[in-house]
Amino acid sequence: MKTKSVRLTIPPDVQFTDLKFGLDSTTGGLTFESAPIIRICQASGIPIEAMRDDEENLYQVIVYLYAKHVEKGGALDPVLDDMRKELEAQDEKGGGNNHPPGHA
Repeated sequence: MKTKSVRLTIPPDVQFTDLKFGLDSTTGGLTFESAPIIRICQASGIPIEAMRDDEENLYQVIVYLYAKHVEKGGALDPVLDDMRKELEAQDEKGGGNNHPPGHA
């Protein structure tokens, strides 16, 4: 597995709340607006395919945007706090696999 570090640039007018982040009650999957992610990718010189092709990349961007939101005094989001903790635990163990709810 190849890992590459990228410096993210968050445009000043892109906020975490722009994602309208949530969970789909039927599938348990994440729901969000894609426009803020596209803007972050453009500002950072990251091809949007990197988000479409690798769910882990997308999660990392969402968690980073959320962390910046919280640092600035934004409201906590329990779903994202759990996701952030999961990603941190995976990083400590050298990565991990994400499976849809009900699948292992």
